[in-house]
Amino acid sequence: MLLIEINKDDLEFVRTLADDQRLKYDVIRTDRFDGTGVDLVNVILPLSTAVLTSVTTIIVQLIRNRRRPKLKVDGVEVSDVSEDTINTVLLALIEKRSKREAKKTKKS
Repeated sequence: MLLIEINKDDLEFVRTLADDQRLKYDVIRTDRFDGTGVDLVNVILPLSTAVLTSVTTIIVQLIRNRRRPKLKVDGVEVSDVSEDTINTVLLALIEKRSKREAKKTKKS
């Protein structure tokens, strides 16, 4: 799963995009602020090669709208990523997860 930390004001925008892409998602409301008094929420989306294009579309639209989403996957946090590199970053995170799961399977 991919956790995207966004401003609360961007939640409806992300929901609309996720619905348009037919992605299932969960929203976790937090009582955190980004240091400037902005409420933050976490949106949890699936992350796999099957939905990579859809997830990338959502993140690219946030970036184009001058938003700065923080992405968190398996303990790795990525922020300030450019529109040009988001797909590469997400693919690398998927690959890292796949390798880790393969190691777990070998040990079993």
